Amino acid sequence: MARGFDVVRRATVADDPRQIEDALRHASGQARLVVTTGGTGVGPRDVTPEATRAVCDRLLEGVAEMMRSEGRRETPMAVLSRGICGTRGTSLILNLPGNPAGAVSSLRAALPVLPHALELLSGKTEHESHGSHENSSNRTEPGPHAHAKRAAAASARGKVRRS
Repeated sequence: MARGFDVVRRATVADDPRQIEDALRHASGQARLVVTTGGTGVGPRDVTPEATRAVCDRLLEGVAEMMRSEGRRETPMAVLSRGICGTRGTSLILNLPGNPAGAVSSLRAALPVLPHALELLSGKTEHESHGSHENSSNRTEPGPHAHAKRAAAASARGKVRRS
């Protein structure tokens, strides 16, 4: 078990897009979280992001951005990682760099959001009520400034920390 996740399979795959795609399809049928290492750089054989993109339904760009941002604190080379994160059905596929330090840094950055992402993918989309005073029978479609209004209301209740 690694950080609450059971490792159900390990595989080594050649730097071939078709083989990587097949391995990702197979692994995502067996596990809810599929983690790859290596093949995310800018070298000619680094094709893992392309293979991952080919099998994913949707990409979670923010996760990859967070991994690179955190990695940049340790080395400027982190921005050369092209690893992505995406969904395939109810599974999440996460590309980590091949460099062990980079892989650890990237996984450490992504770990806090993975359980919630997996819950959402499994259909658990109910959000906890925070004592809203709105009457649900009087709700209308949100206008163009609804997000700003919600953020301001949350800030007033102390739910949003200002920097």
